[in-house]
Amino acid sequence: MLPSPVRRCVRAARCPVRSLRWRLAGHVTNEDLVDGLHALGLGIGDTVMVHSSLSRLGHVEGGSRAVVQALLDAVGSEGLVVMPAYPINRSTLEYLGTDPLFDPDESPSRMGKITEELRLWSGAARSIHPTHSISAVGQDAGELVRDHYRAVTPFSLETPFGKLLERDARVLCLGVGLEPTVFYHVFEDVTGGYPLSVYRPEPERTRILVDGTELTIEIPVHDPELARFRIDHDDQVRDRITKKLSEYGLLRRGKVGHGDSYLIRARDLMSGLERMLSEKIVIYNTNRMEREGWELPAELRTGLERKTP
Repeated sequence: MLPSPVRRCVRAARCPVRSLRWRLAGHVTNEDLVDGLHALGLGIGDTVMVHSSLSRLGHVEGGSRAVVQALLDAVGSEGLVVMPAYPINRSTLEYLGTDPLFDPDESPSRMGKITEELRLWSGAARSIHPTHSISAVGQDAGELVRDHYRAVTPFSLETPFGKLLERDARVLCLGVGLEPTVFYHVFEDVTGGYPLSVYRPEPERTRILVDGTELTIEIPVHDPELARFRIDHDDQVRDRITKKLSEYGLLRRGKVGHGDSYLIRARDLMSGLERMLSEKIVIYNTNRMEREGWELPAELRTGLERKTP
């Protein structure tokens, strides 16, 4: 058995080697990313709406820039890569309370490093919307982002999100689960008679720059109280929605780099949400809502037994 001082020296020598081995195990190249995206089902010419986490992909050579390049390589010159470029990093209502001026050229995306990389990419187009803008690079990017701020709601069919449906876009969750997927809100906005009122009763006024001219507009804002029960704040809801979409045969899952990733056609996501609604399943934890005293419409009541005093 080695003396204690010698053992300590051996351990110290091993630490850098072990650290290097761990880093190499997480090492991800452009080729790895493109291969993973193609294996997941993304193809040349596709339009794709991407939600992402850089840290969950492993140690990517070139960081966020390499991820954007891999996405562009995966869809080719005829494809289109789209990402959220929201300037908010808190609730929408809190953000608007700071009286921000949205400048499409200067307001950063606060939806992660990869989204900011795409916003700054050469040739990128960005929609003008004070809270829910998007960035796009590729075929017809400028047409996709046009006139977003004129829409009645941030996610209606006249918005870039409606145009993505027309283009038969794919939704890619890159290293993240399904919780940030924006088409949930599209479904709420375009479904006639959606059983929950997701917006606050009164719109909020805010400022934007359009071609260098400051405009004041009114926009609807999601109810922050209802949002507490939403899929992006509730893992049980995320897991249930993921399971249902998988059961319907609509969702593809695989590894891109070292991150679990998901791919689904936006139209399939919409049809899946419609099917779930018929089963009293929405992107909110209705069980918890009932337990906390919310009065739900008949279409969503779970039959949860209430304890009598």
